Amino acid sequence: MIKSHYPEWAGTEKFEAEKCICVIWNPLDCLVSLFHMIGTGSHNNSITEEDFTKYYDLFDQFVRQDI
Repeated sequence: MIKSHYPEWAGTEKFEAEKCICVIWNPLDCLVSLFHMIGTGSHNNSITEEDFTKYYDLFDQFVRQDI
């Protein structure tokens, strides 16, 4: 199983395979998930709902930049 944020991260190694299953998230969910990862520096932690209010301007800028 390969997890990738491609093309979000440059330099991702190429993976050769004969078959694959491609799971695609809703882009809005991806943006929120990536913001959680950046905010916590972790794949398994989350920022709080209050953080989205507290850092609304930063989240808004992040979303506008990413889209």
